[in-house]
Amino acid sequence: MPSRTLIFVAVFLAGPVITLGAPVLLVVDRDLDAVLAYNAHTGAFTGNFVDPGSGGLDIPSALTWTPRRSVLVTSSGTDGVLEYDGATGAFVGTFATGGGLDSPTGVAYGPNGNLFVSSAITDSILEYDGASGDFVGTFVTPGSGGVFSPRELVFGPDGDLYVASLGTDSVLRYDGVTGDPLGTFTGESTLHNPKDLLFRQNGNLLVASHGTCNVKEFDGVTGEFVGNFAGAGGLVGPWGMTFTPWGTLLVADSNHDDVLEYDADTGDFIRELFPEGTGGLEFPTGILLIPEPASLLLFLLAAALFPPRRG
Repeated sequence: MPSRTLIFVAVFLAGPVITLGAPVLLVVDRDLDAVLAYNAHTGAFTGNFVDPGSGGLDIPSALTWTPRRSVLVTSSGTDGVLEYDGATGAFVGTFATGGGLDSPTGVAYGPNGNLFVSSAITDSILEYDGASGDFVGTFVTPGSGGVFSPRELVFGPDGDLYVASLGTDSVLRYDGVTGDPLGTFTGESTLHNPKDLLFRQNGNLLVASHGTCNVKEFDGVTGEFVGNFAGAGGLVGPWGMTFTPWGTLLVADSNHDDVLEYDADTGDFIRELFPEGTGGLEFPTGILLIPEPASLLLFLLAAALFPPRRG
């Protein structure tokens, strides 16, 4: 049996082959009713991940990765959350619907493993079983805490639920277990048309403020406005956001049909990931970064061969 050294040499020499696959950036196209795929390093268009209208997809806006390694996409036009194979993009089925869901616009898994979906027309947040998609109940009742036309939602480091309330230009906070309102987390005067929410490593909250053409930062404990975090490079309509493993922030610009990249620590503009309209992109909203199987395999192989030393 070859030694670990020989195995390492073989892996090292085969590196260019094993690491050909770069992380894939999935971008929801609200106009095309599709999900497009791009090389997250080069910005090259790699094809449709979800073909236009696949499974009845209609007016999508948000997506998330599931524990089953599939992708869920909100379909406002059909009042459901649709599931697609995480490797091929093939339609699996309608994962969540019913319970009064009307125009879903945001999705997030909670600490309890269930799926929480914002229902924009009913001004509520609904809960579904994370494995079966069965309706569990209304987590945030209509209008509770002042929520009006909710968009994206996220569970914070404290376990509470944060909701972008488009109709009140604010982010609202709810008890992560009961759904009881805990007040307005951000001030209404600072935000305009908030779309997406993302917590930084330092615990602060980033909000895509579509109406002010930038990404704003708020203290993760007090909710006080820290400052404008990102917005250079021609950003006009920030919507979906995601961090990369290489220390950057990607922001979808729905007005310019592209994705911009910023330094995750400073918010400094780095580049336009790909030119406007690449791959036929018309109205980007939610974005999701997923690793290619080859990159994941190499990581697992290295971890198995060279486990971290303790002590």
